[in-house]
Amino acid sequence: MRYVIFILFFIYSLRSSAGDLSGTINGAFTVHILLGTQEKALNFGISIFGTSTYKSTSVEGGINVNISPFFQKYGIYQGNFAGSIEFFGLIGYGKNANLLGSNVGITRHTAFYDYTKTRNFFYGAGLVAVLNQTTGNLKKFDNKQGGLILRFSDKQNSVAFNMVNDVNARPFSKSGTDKGNTARAILSYSTIKNDELFGVGIGLDMFTPEADYGVVPHSHTNSEEDTRLVLVNTKPYDHLFHFNLFSSFVYQNDKLNFDARFGVDNYKLGALVQNIIHDNFGLYPRFSWPITQKGKFYSLLDFNAPFNINFND
Repeated sequence: MRYVIFILFFIYSLRSSAGDLSGTINGAFTVHILLGTQEKALNFGISIFGTSTYKSTSVEGGINVNISPFFQKYGIYQGNFAGSIEFFGLIGYGKNANLLGSNVGITRHTAFYDYTKTRNFFYGAGLVAVLNQTTGNLKKFDNKQGGLILRFSDKQNSVAFNMVNDVNARPFSKSGTDKGNTARAILSYSTIKNDELFGVGIGLDMFTPEADYGVVPHSHTNSEEDTRLVLVNTKPYDHLFHFNLFSSFVYQNDKLNFDARFGVDNYKLGALVQNIIHDNFGLYPRFSWPITQKGKFYSLLDFNAPFNINFND
């Protein structure tokens, strides 16, 4: 909760300083219908985004809140509730009045944009944090993620990179690592055409079970090389692995948003990526990715309707 209060205070401070600085605040409530190979849900979201510019320096920040009564989550059919809170902030050079920085979120969100602002540019970097919560048997996969955002924008075009990984250090302690949605990343391009927004991107989404560190590891085929010592996972859902590599297509106007993702859920690629990262940091044993299983088709369709609020009026 303290993270929510912090980001809301940050955005309010942008607005309250409007007498000396140029700034904006926008918000939206959204209703999403999610249909995919691993997720089927009704989602309610809130997005708030603020900017402030002083001479050639700009800051921008926002928060995306999502609550889902879901029917399928992580490929598991178990009706419960899931939620996430993402907050981010960037600082950079330039002016960001067209609000394209609102589209850097890695969780579900509404982008705000002003197609009348055509003479914009912004080169900046910042930090992002995500809190993931789930009820029922999936609650053990709750975690917290932190990461980096880079954004480069010129006129009505924006390129952004957002990468998060689960962490167990302040201010994200007591959440555990390498369980649930462990890592996410997306490289995206957004452009404004009249009163419409179009976007494309490529991304990845990794999910691993919760390891049982109280059980002795065993030998398991974990890579192309040979067998390695791997961790035993807690039940239930001890074989719940996903590595989604996907392309993303986004369309948005004042009344309708659409986000389509298509790709592959590939266990061998997931093992390769995680092994490279963990081996380089000396994190052993490895996880028991089922690399002998074939990859599966991955898709997620997000249809949503935004109800926008302009706090600048």
